[in-house]
Amino acid sequence: MGNVNFRNPSNFKSSSAIIAEGLEDWNEIKAARAACAVQSEEIVQKRRIRAAKQWAAAYDITYWPAFAFGDKSPCRKAMVAAETVLAVKHGLYGEIRQDGLRSTGGFDSYGHHGLSGQDVQKMWFLAGCKDTAKFQFLIKNWAKDMPDFKKGDSLPFCINYQRGWRWFNANNKGIKAVAGIRFMPWLSRKAIAALGRLSPTLRWAAVSSLPEWEDAVVLRIRDLDWDAVKRAQDLQCTGSAKVRLALKTPRAIIKEITGELAPVGWYIEPPLVNAAIAALVPHYAMDRELWDMGIGPISLQDAKDLVLGKKTIGMCVAGGQFTDKIAHQYLMENNTPGYVDAMSWYARRIGVPTHRSVKVMDWMSYLQKKGWWGEMTKERIQHVGGEEQRFTALDLLDEIQEEDILTGKEGVSVILRRASERSGEAFFQANKEDYRTLRHGLPTWTKKMPKWMKVLNTRSALANEGRDLKHCVGGYITAVETGKSIILSISSRHGRSTVECNDRMVVMQHRGESNGVPPSRHDQLLRAFFNKMR
Repeated sequence: MGNVNFRNPSNFKSSSAIIAEGLEDWNEIKAARAACAVQSEEIVQKRRIRAAKQWAAAYDITYWPAFAFGDKSPCRKAMVAAETVLAVKHGLYGEIRQDGLRSTGGFDSYGHHGLSGQDVQKMWFLAGCKDTAKFQFLIKNWAKDMPDFKKGDSLPFCINYQRGWRWFNANNKGIKAVAGIRFMPWLSRKAIAALGRLSPTLRWAAVSSLPEWEDAVVLRIRDLDWDAVKRAQDLQCTGSAKVRLALKTPRAIIKEITGELAPVGWYIEPPLVNAAIAALVPHYAMDRELWDMGIGPISLQDAKDLVLGKKTIGMCVAGGQFTDKIAHQYLMENNTPGYVDAMSWYARRIGVPTHRSVKVMDWMSYLQKKGWWGEMTKERIQHVGGEEQRFTALDLLDEIQEEDILTGKEGVSVILRRASERSGEAFFQANKEDYRTLRHGLPTWTKKMPKWMKVLNTRSALANEGRDLKHCVGGYITAVETGKSIILSISSRHGRSTVECNDRMVVMQHRGESNGVPPSRHDQLLRAFFNKMR
């Protein structure tokens, strides 16, 4: 201390340096505290998960996350009852499904794609904390935007309330157009349940005279147009069947619901066309916004022909490729929002890739049942234009057509051969009269060939060679045009063969009929000619 000169300012730190050093120390302390907090949270989380697994295992519950996540764990009896109901459709949590993925059991800790533990607890409370038919109904029909059920609601009321609530919310545009209002009214729970008890045709009649919405006004059952419902019922019950069906046209629907007949040529709003379809085929009517764009499995004309007996239900879906049973299942499963294309639905139903033909998809399903699916994914090799191409049968799926499948029980190689022959025939018909030269400036040795050898340098020549010898030389047009390959045809008393070589007379392929081994004499003649030219 005696050696320090306190009068020298260089021996002391400035105030800004002291503050900067203090802030640096404070940031280090905060980082250390945050790391400790994260580590502590991870420890707590691991303990919570371990305790949840032990608790679930003690009561034979597979979905242990219900006890690990969320503000409050659900009742044990509720989880057991919910798993029993959901296992019928989704399987138990953690099971491996047929597609190789792990089943969620119909649950989701956050409630986005399935039931959370809090959802189960809520439905358990609504059902009176008992495993009743009402609880099972709520579990089966759970949706993120489900209606506001209450504890005192009976099972029939819940069923009708949900049916009416879904219809009312899915047809906002149509209801506003039919009732002539700008804003949707607010209906009471009992009024919505009353709509759920009616058929689609009668629902449209019931909402035909809804008043304009006003603040704090809730419409009750008495506010529905029950006179219009009575008229619609009388219309359905009087006259012969053909007379009743003849009345179910868009213009007659307008008259039935609004009491006014639209003039001839007047544009009919899509919701009213939907109402006509709903009147004709109430089980299959799909009232949603997609109908406004003309998208749906049944047109108005198909609906009329279906009810009049001119068509079966199978003829109205997927271009008539479905049986009546399959078409009925498709339409029943697509009565809810989320329209799915018929072919995509069928492919997902039988577990095969989507194809434009039902017959092809059935054939692929047969391969799976027989254990022959490996032939579809097996890698195959072919040489085209001097290049090796690797592919699988799935890569060529779009080229397989319905006429390639005769019995539906053929193997993959048989179907691929038929598809190849059919496409080869189509190629031959398209190119058999095309005599344009593919490549100009061939090597000089091609002008010194003997009579038994010739160059195939036109589409017609390649197409005829491929058809005569039953192989794929017709596909070498691009290779010949770009100069990658020179195709030679050899013909003698020993038979015929086709040669693929390059400008330097290097043989890449030499094939006989049906890609078989060429005559040995042809190999000798070809080798002798090339040796002479070199």
